[in-house]
Amino acid sequence: WLDVDETLEKVANHEAEAEFELALKEISKISPNDSVYASTLTSKTYYLINTENYSEAIEVANEGLALENHMSHYYFYVNKIAALIRLEEYQEAMTVIDSSLKLYPKNYKLWHNKAAAFEGLKQPEKAIEAYQESIKINPFYSLNHLKLAVLCYNEHLITQTMMCLNLYLLTNPDGDGSFSVLQSYNNMVKDKNESEAKGIKISDDDESFEEIDLIVE
Repeated sequence: WLDVDETLEKVANHEAEAEFELALKEISKISPNDSVYASTLTSKTYYLINTENYSEAIEVANEGLALENHMSHYYFYVNKIAALIRLEEYQEAMTVIDSSLKLYPKNYKLWHNKAAAFEGLKQPEKAIEAYQESIKINPFYSLNHLKLAVLCYNEHLITQTMMCLNLYLLTNPDGDGSFSVLQSYNNMVKDKNESEAKGIKISDDDESFEEIDLIVE
């Protein structure tokens, strides 16, 4: 006999301490016949991803998606996509993303994931469009600004890079990566940009920044 309430409390405590392997071990004790089993699947996929068990995370997400009228379908889609991207299965991830966007067309995380999949497929211009769409939906999701900053920097579009980094820091002032980004910001103008520009268009206004870029570089 398993005390489910006690088990879920242990799971929550392990998650709070980022002890995902222990959380996974505890949550896996809950039987598929238990009434709370279905509600544990989203957390299970999350723990599997954080312990790099990506293939198993996809299997559990598929199990969740097979549940009829389950309120957590969105989270199963998101976690399945995340696992596929980690496995570098970008085309399959794109298929899942397109299916989920039919259900959640204005979801900024799905558009962000679509951009990441396009980057994996070496289609940076489509990735840029998807990042920009995600920003339109939620301008406060800081990771989009950081990803665009990297793409701008690789194209030697320094002014636009700085604008994107400013927005990242404004939307994520106390985040884990903010200090390292601030350091990169400070080093950007003094260090030579070794990346090779590929002529990728970031926006219709790229040429408007050319003179400022020359001064900054």
